[in-house]
Amino acid sequence: MERKSAYNIIKVLEKQVELHPDQVALSFKGKEITYSELWRSIEAKARELKLKGIGKGDRVLVFVPFSIELYISIQAIFYIGAVAVFVDQWVNLKRLNVCCQLAKCKGFIYNYKTAFLRLVSKGIRNIPVKVSARIKLSKARLFVEDMDKKDEALITFTTGSTGIPKAAIRTHGILEAQFNSLSDKIGSNASSKSFIGLPIVVLCELGVGANVCLENIKVKDLNAKEVIKQEQFLEDNDVEVILHSPFYLRALCEKSSRKLPNVKRILTGGAPVYPKDAQMISEKFPNAEFTIVFGSTEAEPISSVQSVELVENEQNLKEDGLLVGAIHPICQLRIVKRHSGSIKVLNRAAFDELCMQPGEVGEIVVAGHHVVEHYVDNEKAFEENKILVGNTIWHRTGDAGRLINNKLYLMGRQKQLFEVNNQLVSPFISEYLLSHFHGLKEGTILQKRDGIFAYVVPIKAQNTSKLQAELKSKFTYLDEVVFLKKLPKDPRHNSKIDYGKLQ
Repeated sequence: MERKSAYNIIKVLEKQVELHPDQVALSFKGKEITYSELWRSIEAKARELKLKGIGKGDRVLVFVPFSIELYISIQAIFYIGAVAVFVDQWVNLKRLNVCCQLAKCKGFIYNYKTAFLRLVSKGIRNIPVKVSARIKLSKARLFVEDMDKKDEALITFTTGSTGIPKAAIRTHGILEAQFNSLSDKIGSNASSKSFIGLPIVVLCELGVGANVCLENIKVKDLNAKEVIKQEQFLEDNDVEVILHSPFYLRALCEKSSRKLPNVKRILTGGAPVYPKDAQMISEKFPNAEFTIVFGSTEAEPISSVQSVELVENEQNLKEDGLLVGAIHPICQLRIVKRHSGSIKVLNRAAFDELCMQPGEVGEIVVAGHHVVEHYVDNEKAFEENKILVGNTIWHRTGDAGRLINNKLYLMGRQKQLFEVNNQLVSPFISEYLLSHFHGLKEGTILQKRDGIFAYVVPIKAQNTSKLQAELKSKFTYLDEVVFLKKLPKDPRHNSKIDYGKLQ
């Protein structure tokens, strides 16, 4: 008698295998794999992991670039009830060793590009079981492991280079909630052909039976020549849905005037999209419904906005902040008073005292079934990022914002805000204003101990003395203007300014 799994996030994929066995699930560099072939490969990898001694609850570090093998490895880990652990590909060796020590992994999955880490990383050498991502097909069957929704499924280390790394724990229940909420926003189905550059979203698309095109591209390398290749790739593969970073979408627009009318839907997130960007992207993809999702590592999604509404709201950006839209139904959201230290709350009345009125600026905090509640062995991270109210754990996003007519407006990172003459200044909003400033490509304004500084990138070599005078006339509180060739950006999406590196 065949046994049925009580619960496992991989059952979402299994349903699509039953419904569309012969449909292409993933394509990468000319290679295609159907849903039935994908499932057989997952079963084979799951059996191999089991034979190597990996079992329910064991953590497995996956260090495999964007590829079909990556998603076979992830799903195989879920299949046997183990926990997939991810560290950013650009992490340095010291940071990697710290992450390995913290995660206490039993297994390590690598491919030919990352096999060398077995020799150079002390942390990886200490992992007892090492498995290649290569697939060895076998006819042996394996049952999907019974799991509880509270069991760990996925651990991701947040970006950053200092302090103890934050390892966010997603349970099977959290992944299910994220899948349901994101799939609702993406709107894909079994007839969709998607191009994805947001790794976790691939799991959502496979969960609805979409045909997912993968390509391992470095967004920083998107010069004009590469953009032409990307456009041809999208057309040759009949891509209807694009799920990628704002940087990728902007690069396609800025380095080519060619329109792509076949794309029907676009979803982006991970970095701000300003009205002028939304307008430019909409013109590039004239037939696409374009959605911008706001969220964080620990809470995805929080809210979303259509590009049309964002563009129409441009005139309010300077005063209200960047519109990031209506709160997703799965998400509880409050705006609380800005506070630099940890917040310990024991009852609802005290929490209500922290909450701001509509229109007031404060820190965005969220709760819900899709919100990460715990970190791996890091009480400090919990204290700094969570507020416990009765049995509810609220996550502090670190972002400042306000609610106006039940819509969320973003003001940027709360610790970057400062006051001048009783007026709140947001570097985040300043970045939008500077991007519109004559002669500038981009810039930001930060407060330091010795004054308020504008860091700007001119469009071309010019009379910086004149530009400096114009900036100081516009932003009267500036002490100094610093001209740079470029601003450091976050390594994940190459879209947000890295304030730490800049300072």
